[in-house]
Amino acid sequence: MTWLIVIMLFLLGLSYVTSRGNVFSPGVLTTAVFSFCLLAFALFPYSMPALHRQCLLGVGLWGGCFTVSALLMQAFRYTPIKATGSVAVRDVYFWISLLCIPLLVRFALAAIASGTEGSIAFKLREAAINGIDGTKQPYSPFYYGLWVATYLLYLKDLSKDKWFRVVVMGGLVLAYGLVTMSKTLILNFGLMTLFVLYWRKIISTKHILIGLAVLIVGLVFIQVIRNSLTVDEKNASEMFELYILRNFNAFDTLKPCSAEHFGEHVFRIYYAVTYKLGLSPIEPVSPILPWVHKPVETNTYTVLYPFFLDFGYPGIVIFAILLGGGIGWLYSHHCAGDELFTLLYAYFCVLLVTQYNGEAFLTNLAGHIKVLLLLLIPYIKIKLPVKNDK
Repeated sequence: MTWLIVIMLFLLGLSYVTSRGNVFSPGVLTTAVFSFCLLAFALFPYSMPALHRQCLLGVGLWGGCFTVSALLMQAFRYTPIKATGSVAVRDVYFWISLLCIPLLVRFALAAIASGTEGSIAFKLREAAINGIDGTKQPYSPFYYGLWVATYLLYLKDLSKDKWFRVVVMGGLVLAYGLVTMSKTLILNFGLMTLFVLYWRKIISTKHILIGLAVLIVGLVFIQVIRNSLTVDEKNASEMFELYILRNFNAFDTLKPCSAEHFGEHVFRIYYAVTYKLGLSPIEPVSPILPWVHKPVETNTYTVLYPFFLDFGYPGIVIFAILLGGGIGWLYSHHCAGDELFTLLYAYFCVLLVTQYNGEAFLTNLAGHIKVLLLLLIPYIKIKLPVKNDK
């Protein structure tokens, strides 16, 4: 493990320097997250099994290839696209967003009224994961993507006289995270906000650290009320192990190239579309991953899960290069001053931070496409033909 920690810390320093101290650059976020987790294994006395070669090699390949690919894309110069978003489209988004509020309220009331035992917070979370009335489908409404896109479009223009709608849309995005009791969505809201404010030079690195501390406290609070826990040293240690460390041990239990169908995890959206259209009898794999009970109990396996199951170590390398290059390309256009790419990168920040936990780049591809289209539409300029009268 020592050699991997050294490599990650070296890549962290390299990414920080080449990114001119931007803590939100893809290389910095990727290596910082994995370095923290590995150092936690090495330095803290947690009751976790030792990591095996499979996990260490997989993390090393992913972290190295992803970071180097992102840095290579950052080395190219890009001509900025000086496009500004349509205020009219953004305002239409806002009013449609307000009309969708009753849908979230209806879900919350139905979830609370469900027959499941437990606290209100637990009922809300279970309904978000398993659906209501035995549907066994995660709650993923269309309007959440609309709220995220609208929030980002308003947040980028935040000023003293343009704050009301930012607060309204931010409140809706946060409300969805609270109603579904999703720590990931609350983290997503926080990171998007911090990134855009940092880009606008409204906050500094010190404020980011304070904001992250507040986020961590908030996420712990969500976990406590969701599971009716008491905050003590034992529970704090168990929560840290569950949400930070167990994913690595779980990855050690996987068998490479063990997928039943070709690329069924990586190309899940293909199987979902073809099955829905009746073109294939193969059902898509569930986004809720199966539980493993030994050596630890968890159902998260780090970002490496789909690539390793489908294609083994070569899959880790190939998709680390592809995704790292893609995120590096987004980040480079953001640095070039492209407003649209700044919003896109703000949206993807949380995927970099949560790599230690699971893969969301391709697993949630359909949701990402919806948000990307909603962000893109205000920047599409339609030139109407001009009629010349003679």
